[in-house]
Amino acid sequence: MFNKINILQTSEILGVSNATIRNWIKHKYLSPLSKGKDIVFDYKEVKILKEKIVDGQIARLNKRANKRNSTKKFIPKKYADEENLANNLTIISAHISQKSLGLLESIFLLSLNLLFKEKLIFSNNLDELLSFQATFYKNNYLLKIIKDFYSQIGKFSNDQRYKSILELDIPSHFDILGLLYQSIKSEGEKAKQGSYYTPKDIVDDIISDYVKGTDKVLDPCCGTGQFLLNASEFISHPNNIYGFDIDPIAIFISKLNLIIKYKTLDFNPHIFQKDTLLEIDNSTLFSTSEYPANYDLIITNPPWGLHFDNGTISALKSIYPHIKSLESFSYFLYKSIEMLKEGGILSFILPESILNIKLHNDIRNTILKNTSILKIVKLGRAFTNVFTNVIRIDLKKNSPTKDHKINITSDSFYRIVQE
Repeated sequence: MFNKINILQTSEILGVSNATIRNWIKHKYLSPLSKGKDIVFDYKEVKILKEKIVDGQIARLNKRANKRNSTKKFIPKKYADEENLANNLTIISAHISQKSLGLLESIFLLSLNLLFKEKLIFSNNLDELLSFQATFYKNNYLLKIIKDFYSQIGKFSNDQRYKSILELDIPSHFDILGLLYQSIKSEGEKAKQGSYYTPKDIVDDIISDYVKGTDKVLDPCCGTGQFLLNASEFISHPNNIYGFDIDPIAIFISKLNLIIKYKTLDFNPHIFQKDTLLEIDNSTLFSTSEYPANYDLIITNPPWGLHFDNGTISALKSIYPHIKSLESFSYFLYKSIEMLKEGGILSFILPESILNIKLHNDIRNTILKNTSILKIVKLGRAFTNVFTNVIRIDLKKNSPTKDHKINITSDSFYRIVQE
């Protein structure tokens, strides 16, 4: 009798995403015992494939499987081409690696360095700053953000290795802390989180197409706030900018980015460490003054191919019974359509497979029943070290019509029927 394992267990053993497993089935590297809704594999066959990958017998798969465990670090390609910026990022990343400094501590001290440069804190003496006296901080909002993040670190060795970060030359860039975070994180960490830095020109195009001065804008998986920071160029007040994410470091950076952007204002950024899929309840949480009931615009590059644990999968199945694929970007799309106001706009960066893979019928049906597709832009391979073709899809929340034109890439228009 076969020892059967499901697709999630198989992806864990091989160290790749569910989507990669399905791709390997397509290319006959894996042969499931059954196809359709409940794909299962022979455990022994999966272990044999794992051994071949580890031994390097299948070089192409070895590269993909090792990606999730890779300690390699790289600067996002768009900025690697900017020589001065790339050199500075490399120097800072190397400094942190050579001195074996922790990620949390490094980001914390790089942030203090930048805030001093931006004249939002009034000392670069670490002992003074860690006294958390109001006299050293522009306002109490900033003081609380710094103090709260420091409490997550706990005490760290207050020696010259750490103090040296305060003396590094931080290059000028609108999201330099986000770029530093991406440059310090390993490729494996990015792959496991499904998190990659979106090229600025892609974000700029979305922002210029849709953001207006009084819009309420949300990024439901905001990371370091790249989309929100770009939106701030047009949004008249930061109180109309909202973001959620589960990564505490990214949330910290996102808050600081907005404080730096609106440095003449005293405000508490609406950036929250929340799981959008599981913690945001439209019927209760959004009726409070802390969150608006709905949004004019939701923009993001959501995680793709996340590995959920069994408890999370059970919760997701209960909350989103229509999503059968267990694909993370499908959940974010479904939830974001719910959070849009009627007539609101959504723009997501997604793998091109959403357009034509049978697995994604569930979210395509949700899109067709609840929105009008405004635009699909084919972006090719847009991300560093990610080999998936990418699209941008723009949706409007309204009753779909039977005769509707979609702008695909440039000026080409196609008629489709949405029922």
